Amino acid sequence: MLDTQTMPTGGFRLHDGKLQMHCDPGPGAFLKTFSNGLSPKTLNAVFVSHCHLDHVGDAKIIIESMTLDHWHKKFGTLLAARSVVEGIGEFEKEIPDYFKGLLLNCKAMSPGECRQLLDAGKLVATACDHEDPSSTGFVYKSTAGKTVAYTGDTQVFPGLWKQYDLEGDLDAFVVNCLRPASDRFEFHLCLNEVVAGIMSMKNKPKLIVFSHFGEKFLKAGIEKELARFEKETGVKAVAAKEGLVVKI
Repeated sequence: MLDTQTMPTGGFRLHDGKLQMHCDPGPGAFLKTFSNGLSPKTLNAVFVSHCHLDHVGDAKIIIESMTLDHWHKKFGTLLAARSVVEGIGEFEKEIPDYFKGLLLNCKAMSPGECRQLLDAGKLVATACDHEDPSSTGFVYKSTAGKTVAYTGDTQVFPGLWKQYDLEGDLDAFVVNCLRPASDRFEFHLCLNEVVAGIMSMKNKPKLIVFSHFGEKFLKAGIEKELARFEKETGVKAVAAKEGLVVKI
């Protein structure tokens, strides 16, 4: 979708009380924010799962807009994979020092690390197996008792699903799933792998929001594939699309 924009690549926002965080602001995130009735200026946090363009393309302009009204005062938080803020090997850092200097907090997250976000809740980084070796997802636990998780981009590896098999409820689970059925592609998930993963969990999520569709998923019929997923797992599923709002 990156080079066609058949479906937008702007990521998603998580709102919890005072917290407003933009997650994976890829190309289109800045303009799509305005066209969907929101503003980057109300943000106080940004999360970037890894340094691929479709997840970080608009991060700099989102950060600048978030901080622009706070002249001479650092503002906001960036939580990101190590490659994004420091660079790793061939993956050069995507956020230059100038933009990091605008932020009150800039943290490279590794799996298992926890970060308090305002007084809203805690974000724990989760492991991924992706081309960018520092890629990360998250589990966000609100002080109100709600939990949201995000896989980031990953292929199946031992322990992937256990990270999200929580003692309490997982209210919403954003899953990046590139391909339909059993059509595997390196470093990504296909739908049958997600089915198997969810069925392996003792405490299944209440809702899964599928995102990061490739053209093959679109051609296979997203709604048809997700209806099969619901039938096989018993878990409600919705497809991410521009303007979708999920209230928990």
